[in-house]
Amino acid sequence: MAYQSNFFGTPQLPESNKFVEITNDSRFPPVSVIKWDYRDSGYSLSSVDIFSKYAVVTYLANPEDIKISLSAENINVNLQDVENILNVISPDVTTIKNNTDAVESTLTTISNNIGTTNTNIGTINQNVTAIHTHVDTIRTRVNTINSNVYAVETLLTRTNALVNSVSGTVNTYPAQGTSVSNTNFTSVTPSTELVAAIAGRDVLTVFNEGPGNLHISPGSTCTTVAYQVRLAAGDYWECPAGQLSLAHAAVFATAGTARVTQVS
Repeated sequence: MAYQSNFFGTPQLPESNKFVEITNDSRFPPVSVIKWDYRDSGYSLSSVDIFSKYAVVTYLANPEDIKISLSAENINVNLQDVENILNVISPDVTTIKNNTDAVESTLTTISNNIGTTNTNIGTINQNVTAIHTHVDTIRTRVNTINSNVYAVETLLTRTNALVNSVSGTVNTYPAQGTSVSNTNFTSVTPSTELVAAIAGRDVLTVFNEGPGNLHISPGSTCTTVAYQVRLAAGDYWECPAGQLSLAHAAVFATAGTARVTQVS
């Protein structure tokens, strides 16, 4: 509603200051009034005065005390317009419902996935705890191994110290035999067997008592011109270690006697 912003009234009449002139509103048209004026001439004169409509300015101190009730008689509603609006709104409501259902379904799926994720996280936490337990066990075993290594290193250090502290000569002896054989040899026939082949023989010695020279050779052939060693009367011979297990042949150049000793 359009109205004149300047209040109508005078300072002498405060009551009139509450009226506001309504302008340019067809709902509240001005009022035309014909005014008649009779002058002394006896003729009547008329004029038209225009009076605007005024609104009363009020202040509502307690709006909660005002109750308004509406009824069909004082409300002008165009049902066709309402129906047109509902026809426009109805598809949107269906779309909104569909979208809402889709969102609800998505939220349900997300909730289920969150539950599955929480379960998986719980399993992972259990596995991590088990891994920590295994790691602690491994650490304990590694510490034990380190302790054992340290003990071995200490023992080796002490052993080396003991070895380094030993001085002098250490004599070693081969294993001693258990079987001894003493025989005499007197043959003057070439290539006569002195001793047979014996595996693992430890000792073979020959002492020539004389008076003839004794010739000795490993194998089955020995003569006074083909031999390994020649023993004069009173000579002593030890067979080399590399041919102890071999057979040996011998022959005297002239009559004599030799003492043969074997240890196996």
